[in-house]
Amino acid sequence: MDINQLAIQARQLFLDSRLEECKKYVDEIEFDENDFLSYKYAQIYKGLSFFELSQQQLGQQCFLDLISLCQQKNKNDSDELDIIIQILYQWQNFDEDQAKAKKHNQNLYNCCENYKQQHELNQNYNLFIYLFGVSVYNFIDYYPDKKHCSYLDNLIQCQEKIQQFNQESIILIGWMYDYLEKHEEARKWYKMLEQINPRYPGLANNIALTYESMNEKNLAEEYFLKAVEICPNNAVILTNLAQHYQNSDQYEKAIEYYEKSINSNPQFTGCFICYSKLLQDKQNIEKAREILLKGQQLNQKNTDILFYLVSLEVQESNYQKAQEYVDLAVEIDPNEGFIEYKFGSLLFDKNQYDLCETQFLRSLDKNLTPMLIGYANSKLAYSYFSQYKFLQAFKQLMQLGNLDIAFFEFQEELDGIGYILDEIQEISLQEKVDILNSYYGIIQTRYKQIQLSTQNTFFRCFLEYKQDLFCNTVSIIAYQKHLQSLLTYKSNYNHWDLFLA
Repeated sequence: MDINQLAIQARQLFLDSRLEECKKYVDEIEFDENDFLSYKYAQIYKGLSFFELSQQQLGQQCFLDLISLCQQKNKNDSDELDIIIQILYQWQNFDEDQAKAKKHNQNLYNCCENYKQQHELNQNYNLFIYLFGVSVYNFIDYYPDKKHCSYLDNLIQCQEKIQQFNQESIILIGWMYDYLEKHEEARKWYKMLEQINPRYPGLANNIALTYESMNEKNLAEEYFLKAVEICPNNAVILTNLAQHYQNSDQYEKAIEYYEKSINSNPQFTGCFICYSKLLQDKQNIEKAREILLKGQQLNQKNTDILFYLVSLEVQESNYQKAQEYVDLAVEIDPNEGFIEYKFGSLLFDKNQYDLCETQFLRSLDKNLTPMLIGYANSKLAYSYFSQYKFLQAFKQLMQLGNLDIAFFEFQEELDGIGYILDEIQEISLQEKVDILNSYYGIIQTRYKQIQLSTQNTFFRCFLEYKQDLFCNTVSIIAYQKHLQSLLTYKSNYNHWDLFLA
């Protein structure tokens, strides 16, 4: 890549943690139609500077604008810098919102594949940039699975080959190891970068968090203080230090740094949330409520603080007030079901089954992750059961069994189905049979599991029969699809006798 000196200077300001200077410097670089590559390069470090100053919204917007501009200028083309932009955007995305990062992840993969298809046969093709992008894609795609980590080997190989992004790749490897809870490995990579550039933005904070995870409190404090010295206006770092003091029972210092964090950047909502938790732990509920309301007033489009206001009001049994905050969150993001699910879960934990039922039903009509869909269905079924709505509980459990949800164990729910079949006389035998017959999806493959969960001889035999019928049906379908055409004789009569024998 041929990058001009102005853009290279922007990167150097970023690497020196001169972040405010970096932003202003990039803004003064005139857009050159004939050197779009250098413009993109400089904009990357402006966007990263926003993130390192805990100005997440501005950082997000900077990267989104840059990605949009690249798509307009490049049309269907992708170059190696486009991959780097997507990687760094996804890195920041994942730190802030894993679900959002997973949704955007396909864009990173598509960018990598476009680059490969367009440049693989050219002399300037950079295999290691491609592998770098695909490795980050795989990390986000697989997470939190800690078994499939071969992408780290590729990323380590890339780090040795991509000199122009060497420091970025090193901190990214350490960051991944930290997320995978391999803190010794993370520390090794962070220390490697510290030898190259001890002022790399966020590095001292990452090292401090690693030491905190390893319960090395003194070293954690030392590096948090270094991080504050390097970047005194980063609200995330100030909040992390406050949490460190909070966890060390140094409450006055914790409050001091929470206040500093709010003053440095009132748009960082995480500080208001952590600060309110400390106050709640100290039983200062009014002050905790005051801090959250202040944060909400300053960030009126943010739903995170609303959830913690809901949590606080449920804790105080102010259910109507909690509902008002839920309704406000729904106004802000009508399609997102998370806050209604969480409100339902909080009510569920307080045995308010009649109230939580409505929240779970509403959440299931909106956007939820597959795992939360499983939990919402399960808790809704238990809510019905606890209100003696046994028929609805049974249908809900069967509905949950009909969903294909990875990592959802389903054992408690299977036991619940078995219990209803064995013990609940309020549901007639005919109703139970009709409900078992009404599901033809994945639940069919669970009949054997349900059979093991019931002691009732009738249902054991019925489920065994259904399982056999299901297997035969699958066999016939397979026969029709894959074998029948091969066994057709000259007379064009199908050889069912061969199959049925």
